[in-house]
Amino acid sequence: MKLRSVAVVSLLLLSSARALADDKPVKPEREEKESFRLGPIVGVGFPRPLAVEGFVKVRRTVGLGLEYSFLPRTTIAGASTRFDAVALDARWFPFEGGFFVGLRGGRQWLSGSATLRVQDVGSFTESADVATWFVNPRVGFLYTWSSGVTLGIDAGIQLPIAPTFERSGPATAAGVASREVDETLRTIANTFGNDVTPTLDLFRLGFLF
Repeated sequence: MKLRSVAVVSLLLLSSARALADDKPVKPEREEKESFRLGPIVGVGFPRPLAVEGFVKVRRTVGLGLEYSFLPRTTIAGASTRFDAVALDARWFPFEGGFFVGLRGGRQWLSGSATLRVQDVGSFTESADVATWFVNPRVGFLYTWSSGVTLGIDAGIQLPIAPTFERSGPATAAGVASREVDETLRTIANTFGNDVTPTLDLFRLGFLF
């Protein structure tokens, strides 16, 4: 009887020891998923109205992205205008939530053309090609739900670095100056990033896997 009791107790102890050995801590699936997520984000804002970004978020703390933003050719103040930008983007989420402090840096290109009318001569189309490197510090909110749906908004200021402005066209080649055309083209260039410019990403929508 005693031998049987000892055998039963030994089996119970052995089973318990085996269960404890197999009971290794397992990371929750959600925690593993939150440690690394990536996907596309699209947005609307100013000065570049349309943007698409490939975004990676690591451990809910750091976000890195590559962004292309643009304005399709449109008429502004009588000038046909288009511009594009490519930028690298970094975001720091200090509270591992939606709030972030970010820095975007890249290069922007803008092209514009306006009609110059010279009395007794005729009309000429004058063009301007504008380019600048820039940095864009900003703060905002970008929240990702467990489903992967991501929504955000942010604001900041764009600081140009070594901006250029080159005007070309038949009137320019002939040395015919026009203060009105120059002011129009320069104002457009400065408004959209060739000068210190406020930025607003009004709406960001994405999905992170």
